[in-house]
Amino acid sequence: MQKTRIHMGRMALVLLVTLLMPLIIGVLLDLLLETSPWITVSMAIISLPVSAFFVVRQGLFEMQQVIDTTTSPAETETMTSLPEQSQQG
Repeated sequence: MQKTRIHMGRMALVLLVTLLMPLIIGVLLDLLLETSPWITVSMAIISLPVSAFFVVRQGLFEMQQVIDTTTSPAETETMTSLPEQSQQG
């Protein structure tokens, strides 16, 4: 039996790029421009939903790969032929 694993590194990279990097940039801009926490807060408000979208999307992609790997070819043919039969009937 083939072992199937989710690549957590990809999701961590997506999280790093979409959430942590904007927050670090916001903190650095706050320190540089002396604007207190306003740039950091605005970066957090913008990057949280964007990060959530991309991390969930990457997680669903990883789960689809696991499902595709663990599903046998006979089950795949059955799943793809069912919608065609229901449309004809």
